[in-house]
Amino acid sequence: MQPLSEEERERTLPSGEQKVLHNRVGWSRTYLTKTKLLEAPLRGHFIFTQRGLDVLVNESATIDSNYLK
Repeated sequence: MQPLSEEERERTLPSGEQKVLHNRVGWSRTYLTKTKLLEAPLRGHFIFTQRGLDVLVNESATIDSNYLK
């Protein structure tokens, strides 16, 4: 995996109000929490559940929109 460039990290949504990176991380967090792969015990704190850890070690698992459905 290649790190994001400075340009990619600074790109904003068309509204100009939010960075694309922050938006994508927020939606990812939402979907991972809804599917019980991640939990948020405190505001701003996130941990993988046992289910989430099991998915992470499964080399054949692909976490995409189909998986999250």
